[in-house]
Amino acid sequence: MTISSQTRDCLTTALANPTAGNDVKTHLNQVTTNQTNITALQTAQGVGGATFSIGSESSDAIVVGIQLNDPDGDAMTVASAVTILLLADAAGAAFNTDDYTIAAGTDGAIEQLVADKILYAISETDGDIDLSLTISGSATCYVAVVLPNGKLVVSDAVTHAA
Repeated sequence: MTISSQTRDCLTTALANPTAGNDVKTHLNQVTTNQTNITALQTAQGVGGATFSIGSESSDAIVVGIQLNDPDGDAMTVASAVTILLLADAAGAAFNTDDYTIAAGTDGAIEQLVADKILYAISETDGDIDLSLTISGSATCYVAVVLPNGKLVVSDAVTHAA
């Protein structure tokens, strides 16, 4: 277990001076308050992660299910809005260049901001979003959710056969 230098100094003082117990109590209350503030901030940030399920290709369409999660890794319990990117690679270094037809599936709603590249999505209250990606011929893309902190959560390859 790692403790902060402030906590260590406070405990050292308390051990050297038994009447310093109030200092320890004050410091521990501050630690508790800080942890409460961190938890509140994480909750306020909303979406903390996402997981993906990639369906099988059917009639040139593949449905990508997205589960938005809170900072603790649990499914969201409120409708949440996120930006979704279609990428050319798993590293997020380039946007998709293929001509997809993109539609909302059975969960959530989407609006294309930049065709075949950038979407804005609103999940259902359980954090679910479905995208239907349709293209004729072979193509591969990656779906990424942009988290509130700017980090990307990227799916495995979404690969359409020839």
